[in-house]
Amino acid sequence: MSQEVELLKAEIIKLKRELFAAKKVEQINQREFEVDQKLLTQGIAHEFNNILGSIEGYSEWALDSDSVEDYKEALMMAQIACRRSWKITKSLQNLSLNTEPSREYLILKDTFEDSIKKHFEKSLNGHQLTVNLGQEDIFADENQVFEVFVNLIKNAIESLSISGKKGTILVTSQKKEKEVLVVVQDDGVGVSSLVKDQIFYPFFTSKGVMGHSSDSTVDQAKLLLKQTQSDDSGSGLGLYICKKILIDHGGDLILNDSFEGGAQFVLSFPQFER
Repeated sequence: MSQEVELLKAEIIKLKRELFAAKKVEQINQREFEVDQKLLTQGIAHEFNNILGSIEGYSEWALDSDSVEDYKEALMMAQIACRRSWKITKSLQNLSLNTEPSREYLILKDTFEDSIKKHFEKSLNGHQLTVNLGQEDIFADENQVFEVFVNLIKNAIESLSISGKKGTILVTSQKKEKEVLVVVQDDGVGVSSLVKDQIFYPFFTSKGVMGHSSDSTVDQAKLLLKQTQSDDSGSGLGLYICKKILIDHGGDLILNDSFEGGAQFVLSFPQFER
C-alpha cells in the first residue's frame, strides 16, 4: 500500500512540474507577444510620423514659395507620401487578419523550385538565380512560404543592384538533425553588423538619417520621406512578416554572416513525422 502511495506522490510531483513548465512556456510566449506588439506599435508610430513630417515640410515649402513648379513638386511628394501610407495600412490590415496557416506536407523541390524560377525569370536585371532545392519535405502553408522566398530574393536582387555588379543568388536546402534548412544567399553588398540585429524590426530601414536643424525645410522633408521607403515597392514589413511566418510554423528566420560577402538568410522548419 505504501508503495502505491509513493508512486502516486511521485506522479503528482511530476504533473506539478509539467504544469509549472507549461505555465512558464505560456508566460514566455505572452512576453514575446507583448514585445512583438510593442515593436510593431513603435514602428507604426515612427513611420507615420515621418510621413506626416514630410507632408508638413513640403506644405510649408510650397506656402513660402511663389513658384508654380514648387507647388507641383510639393503636391507630387505629398501624393507619394499618401500612397506610401496606403501601402502600410493595407499591409497592417492583412497582418491583422492573422489567418491560420493551411498546412500540408510539401516537398521543397517539387513545390517551389519551378515556381520561384518562373516568378523571377523577367525581373533578375541580369543577375543569376540558381535554385537547387532537395527532396526534403516540410509541413507548411505553401502560399506563405512562397511569400517568404519572393521577399528574400527581391531583397537579394536589390542588394546586387546596389553593388553595381552582376551577381548571383543561390537557394539551397538540407536536413540537419531535427530541422529542414533552406538557405537564400547572395554576393551583394551584405548587411552591416551595426544593423544586423534590427533588420527584422517592423519598418526598419538603413536609408538616410534625420536631417540636422540647419537643413532646409524641404531637405528635412525629403529625408523623412526617404526614411519611410525601406524598399521600393513594399510596406517596410517584409522581413518582419517573413520571420513571423517562420515562427508561426515552429521554425525561424535568421541572418548569418556570409564568408563570401553578401547576405545569407537561413529558414528553418521543424521536421514532422508523416
